[in-house]
Amino acid sequence: MQIPFFHDHLLMSKVSAIKNIIENQLADTDCFLVDTESNSTETVIKFFIDGNAGVKIDFCAKLSRTISKELDNLGLEEDAFRFEISSPGIEKPLVDIRQFPQHINRTLRIEQDENIIKGMLKKIDGNNLEIKIPKSKKLPDQIVNIEFNQQIKIKVIPSFK
Repeated sequence: MQIPFFHDHLLMSKVSAIKNIIENQLADTDCFLVDTESNSTETVIKFFIDGNAGVKIDFCAKLSRTISKELDNLGLEEDAFRFEISSPGIEKPLVDIRQFPQHINRTLRIEQDENIIKGMLKKIDGNNLEIKIPKSKKLPDQIVNIEFNQQIKIKVIPSFK
């Protein structure tokens, strides 16, 4: 279905307004906007935030209420779409270098092109990630350095210990 230009333009101005509100609200915190996502009809826009120590649900709820009030003040009703504020969750890839410090000493799954490695994040230096790959029957532990960029898909492997 083709979305009329005026609807698309109105939606983008609302998304931009919400991004601005989020960034202003997060300015004095250790949290940051990570990503946005929408469904195929763009009736639900999700804004994902993260922080140095993760993000609590109460913080997301408070931010959501603040955004609603600000949209009302700007005269931008929420009738064309609904927005959600949440943390990315463990199933989402890490897409911002600022997400990595909270995952030091956790196991990551790193995909680049056809290569997949699993290893423990040991250190971050700028955009460089130091990963410890555990020994195998034939090889000792290895330390590899990977430069973080958008072509690499990195997920945290949950530990249930």
